[in-house]
Amino acid sequence: MSKNLRLSLAGVAAVTALAVAPAAGQAAAVTAGGGTTTVRLTSATTKGLTALGVQASPISSAKASKGGIAFPITGGRIDDRTGAGSLDHAGGLRLRKGSAQIALRDFRLKVGKRSTLSARVGTARVTVFRLSTSRARISRSGLQTRVSGVRVQLSSVGAAALNRTFHVHAFRAGQTIATASAAVTPRTIALRGRDTALTLDPSTAAALSGLGVQVAPAGAARLDGGAVRFPISGGSVNAATLAGRIDHRGGLRLSAGSTAVTLDQPRISLGRTNSLSALIGTTRTTIADLDLGAAKTATSGRRITVSGVAVRLNATAASALNSAFGTTALTPGTPLGTATVTAEAR
Repeated sequence: MSKNLRLSLAGVAAVTALAVAPAAGQAAAVTAGGGTTTVRLTSATTKGLTALGVQASPISSAKASKGGIAFPITGGRIDDRTGAGSLDHAGGLRLRKGSAQIALRDFRLKVGKRSTLSARVGTARVTVFRLSTSRARISRSGLQTRVSGVRVQLSSVGAAALNRTFHVHAFRAGQTIATASAAVTPRTIALRGRDTALTLDPSTAAALSGLGVQVAPAGAARLDGGAVRFPISGGSVNAATLAGRIDHRGGLRLSAGSTAVTLDQPRISLGRTNSLSALIGTTRTTIADLDLGAAKTATSGRRITVSGVAVRLNATAASALNSAFGTTALTPGTPLGTATVTAEAR
């Protein structure tokens, strides 16, 4: 039997692995933004398919590899504690023996009281497999949720369809054909801590000092070496693009004599436009533009670091500060500094 054959029937079940394992750690709803599910046939299944002479191959974006056959995860949502939810996949699997064949496409799993895997066969969606999760394990690796040890079993409908297609009586309901493992990349990453460090631009800091304006951290913010650190209090970003928002505690206080302006609870917004806003009194105001042209992004475990973000005052902030301190020194585009964001994913 070919390598594809050994891997591919298991691949029908590959899409089951992700959402069915019992969980460890805190619960979180995971909206899938990508990832793959991969399986390995049992030795009994491999021998059985070899004897039947059934040839198999992945369809479209499904791919065979040394560890099994992988199906891209295209969407869905699961609970990483209970595994309850649903996942959709691209690609498919074609089983062929002579002129007889069956094509299984667009796998969809549903996990709950009854855990099943269906596939599109022609224009109909058919529940081909059921899942056994008594030995399943769930863990995290970096930003991904990983699942292993899921047993994939034929449903009565799946067994009947295969027997009918290949004119055999070899397939039976409840037959375990493979074990599966999977890794899902979340679409959105919820943030829970760490901080954003702002290193003030030396020329701007000198100009403010020359005007008698002092710059200091406020509230939960703190001075660390040459940077002001603002603790991250929450937010979420897209795992692929980092579009989203990052909220902070603390603030930045600018003062001269009896005049003081506090830029409180900074919020980074990333997307079509990249900006920094803060509370001035009780009003949230966009105060700076963020330039990510030279920024670098790195991940380590569940930590995401974005460094080299240029922060420049916008027209609104420059005008407000000039008015407050009786100066015209600040202009739109004045560099406030360079930021490094270090965030922990939930």
